[in-house]
Formats: sequence, C-alpha cells, structure tokens
Amino acid sequence: MVLPKKRSHESWMRLLNPNRNVSSSTFLRSTTFLGNQHSWKRFVAFFGVILFIVHQIQIASVDLIYMPEDGGGRTPSERPTSQLKPSTKKNNNTIVAWKGPAQGNVVSRNTTAKHKLSDFFPAETKSTYKNSNETIDDVMQGREQILSILNDAGIVVDNPSEMRRLPRWQQVTELYGPRPVILGLDQCRSFQDRVPPQNRFLGVAGNFNSGTTAFGISLQANCRFPHHNDTMSRHFSNEKVSNVNGMLNQVPWAKHKMAFNKYNHTILSTVPKDHVLPVVLVRDPLYWMQSMCKEGYGVRWDHDSQKHCPNLIPDEFDKKRFGKRLARTNVTSVRVWMGANPTVGPSWDSLVHYWNAWYESYVDATWPRLLIRFEDTLFHPKQVMEEVCLCGGGELVKPFQYLVDEAKWNHKQEQNNMVTAMMRYGTARGRYRNMTKDDIAFSNRILNSTLLEVFQYKAPAVHS
Repeated sequence: MVLPKKRSHESWMRLLNPNRNVSSSTFLRSTTFLGNQHSWKRFVAFFGVILFIVHQIQIASVDLIYMPEDGGGRTPSERPTSQLKPSTKKNNNTIVAWKGPAQGNVVSRNTTAKHKLSDFFPAETKSTYKNSNETIDDVMQGREQILSILNDAGIVVDNPSEMRRLPRWQQVTELYGPRPVILGLDQCRSFQDRVPPQNRFLGVAGNFNSGTTAFGISLQANCRFPHHNDTMSRHFSNEKVSNVNGMLNQVPWAKHKMAFNKYNHTILSTVPKDHVLPVVLVRDPLYWMQSMCKEGYGVRWDHDSQKHCPNLIPDEFDKKRFGKRLARTNVTSVRVWMGANPTVGPSWDSLVHYWNAWYESYVDATWPRLLIRFEDTLFHPKQVMEEVCLCGGGELVKPFQYLVDEAKWNHKQEQNNMVTAMMRYGTARGRYRNMTKDDIAFSNRILNSTLLEVFQYKAPAVHS
C-alpha cells in the first residue's frame, strides 16, 4: 500500500480549495471554506480518505481470517470485538481456530481457500505416490461421493495417483452400508416436549478413541440453540466442559463415562443433566481396538503394541512377557482394567467385553439419547449433523463447516485428519491388523451380536 507523500500545510489547503490562492491563515479564517457547498464536500471527502487509509493500515497489520467462534451465524461485525480472540495455534492447512470466553476451541474451514489432497497425507508417504497411466476419469469412477465431500470441504483432488489412495464408495458401503445409522431418533419429540427451548443442551459422549473430540468441535461449529447466548455459554461451562450456544463438548457426567454414571458423577453442576440430549459416538469394534493399541488412555491391559495387539487371547509372546499376571487372572483372555492395577477399579475379561459393556449401557438407557457412528461423521457428515441438531430442536449454522485437520492438536498418535481417516477406515484392509486367528475367533464369539446388528457393523470373519 502506497501512502500519500507528506504535504505542507499550504499544499493541503490548496488541495481542499484549489480555486483559491490563499495562505493557510487566510484559509482558516475564510467563511467560504465551510459556507461554500463544493468546498464542504471536498473537506468531507478528504477526511474520508484519511480514515480509509488508517483502516487499511490496521487491517494489513493483522494477518487473520475472522470466522464465527460460536457457530451462531453472526459475522464478526455483528459481535463484540472483545469476543473475537484468535487462537495462538496456527497451521498450514485450511483451519482457523477461535477461542471465545470460557467456550473452548471451535475449528472451521476457511471456505475461500483450496488445498491439495496431498497436503493432508503424512509427510513420509507423500513421495510414494507415483504417476500412472490411468486418466483422472478412470480413477474417479466409484469415488464420486468421496470426491464430492472433499470438494465441499475445499480440498482439490486433481492428481490420479493421489486419488487412488482414497477408498471407493463400494468399499465404504460394504463395511457400513449405504446410509448413516442413528439410534434414538424416536425420542426427539419426548426430549423437546419435556425441556423448554431455552433450557436445552446437546452434549457429546463416547468411549475412548471414538471420535468425540472431533465431533464436539464440529457440533459447536454447525448447530446452535437460538435461545442461547454468550452470557449463558459462560455460565453453563467450566474448565472441563465448553459450551457454544448450548452445544457441550461433553456431557456433564463426563463423555467417557458409561450411561449409569449419569446421576452419580458430575463435572459441570450448573447444567441439569436431564436438560442434556447426549450424542454418543460408536466405532467399529475392530478398528476401535486398533486405536486403543496406540493409545489406551484410562484403559490398561498387558500388551505390546508392536508385537501383538489387539491381544484378546495371549499368544506365546504374551505368555512369556506377561505370564505371571496372566496366570493370576484365572481367565483364558487378556483382562483389561481401570486404575493402578487389576485389583483397583472396574475390570473386564477383554477389550471386547469392555466395548460391549460400554455401549450396552447407552443402548439400554431409558432416557432420550442419540447414538451415531463415527464412520458416518466421515462419509455422511452433513446428514448426520442435520439429524442430530434438529432432534434436539436446534438450528443448523450455514454454510457447513468441515473439521479437516487433527481433532486433537497435541495428539500422541501419528498425523490424523479427515483425509487420512477416510483412507484408513474406508476399507477393510487394516481391520484385523496384528490379530491372530484366536483373537478373531474370540471377538466373533464374544462381541454382542445385537449391537453389531443395530449399528450394522460386520461380524469378524472366521476362517478355518
């Protein structure tokens, strides 16, 4: 930006009134300056230019893209500037994070920017994608639905060799069916009839590694209760629970707690628990166990992630390394627990038993709740968000904001984003990774068949 050259006092006077050759003192004393209509217009125009230049300098000094922090559909000019505080976290992808007062982070896509598909690949794998003789039309066939989602999220896919890494839609539907699965939609009216609009909340829940963090961010960016405001958001939140227009990043009894903990465990006391419609995320149990092997959080069991995990049935390696503890459990499977050791806190006979117990608690709950599949938030994001938001009586924020980068900025695992999640969980290629035949047979026998049927997950295939 080029600023005007510095002018003398007299030159400014001539600029404002070029038809008069007067000194500055004469000019200031002249009644013609304010009395003459044309001179007055030039005076106003001049100061308008000055204000515009100052405004542009202020804008140029801040390299930020302002986006609504609370998913409320309001532009920054309609919101108090004190509430527009940029997060210190910045990255090279199409993500801008905003932190509002006591509301946590909301991550939205910069819809004006376009990024290539390879921007979201792990760095160590980018060099492995070689050009092939296939045309882009050949590679697109069967991937149209995936490409449509990525295009809507601002991700450009124009390289056939990169596109080949994406799953075909048939592979996705073979695993999860053609449509999203949502359990509990029959209870939407009951929840809305019982809880007045101004008192309603949606809260996220789910087992460890079920996608709760990502969905919580997306929910806060794409759904809102019109009767909520920033003052309410601050009152109904704390250091553990963020609240954006009635959208809680976790339920007041903690998102990783089972359903029976609703009334005996509290992390946010200002929100009545029956005013919250829980949105519970569930994952394919086999892929879920793969993630638990990388980071188990509060769940512990004897395992070596590199050698044998998921290890439902101990093999020779497990027996050699963990033989003493396995011998004391008096069970044939590898036991899991929470707490300092297996004798402190709850325990289950295996990871599969734990998955069963966790989701049985919410499926069997008698109060309104929604259960959605993590995979549907990847492959049917808009439809799932619409069903969830409208079930609670909320309204959608448009346009839809995609969470395309890591759901957890400081995650311990390898790079994870929307693209890599689609690649990893859109096919059955890694579903049985590191599992022995005994593990697969055990999971086939122990997994709750009713849960698998309800959520339309494929039962583990047992080969003789």
